[in-house]
Amino acid sequence: MAKYSLKLVFTALLASLLFLSCQQPAGSFQVIRQPILNAAVDETFWSTRDFAFENLGQVLYYSDNSDNEADVFERVRITAFQKTNSVERLEVVLDVRNANELLGEYSTIYTEKGGIHSFEWIDSPTSGKAYPYYQLCLATDSLVFFNIERESRDEKIISGTFSAILCERKSQSERINITDGEFRDLPYQEQ
Repeated sequence: MAKYSLKLVFTALLASLLFLSCQQPAGSFQVIRQPILNAAVDETFWSTRDFAFENLGQVLYYSDNSDNEADVFERVRITAFQKTNSVERLEVVLDVRNANELLGEYSTIYTEKGGIHSFEWIDSPTSGKAYPYYQLCLATDSLVFFNIERESRDEKIISGTFSAILCERKSQSERINITDGEFRDLPYQEQ
């Protein structure tokens, strides 16, 4: 009889453990986002976790000087600092139709969705204490893009890719190539 009691107790204990292991765990969890921006700047790897996202307000866009009608866009600025709030940085200014719906591909050729207003790189100072400043080249429309490939409106984050060829402000022949650019989980403020 003791033999059957021991088997019964063991079976009940095993069934209890199996039942408890099948239950959903109590409590909750939190996803921790680690925003990051990476790119190759003239084949040198560059990465930062220090960002600013700003909505600069509404702007009018005329496709050429003879236009009488303008498109109204919202201007947003994404700044990625090399060091916290330093002069050295990557800055992209986009004109978007709706700052709460950023998903899309942007270039210097404006579409219904918007376009790239400016794309700038400010490098570390030279030995003469001058900061090399690179901006959009005059004839590189097809070589510049900023794609917002994923957007979570609940978490207010965006992810995507970018690329640009930029010219030094004083010399269109002095260029830098920003390639393989990607950003993940960049926070933005809904307007």
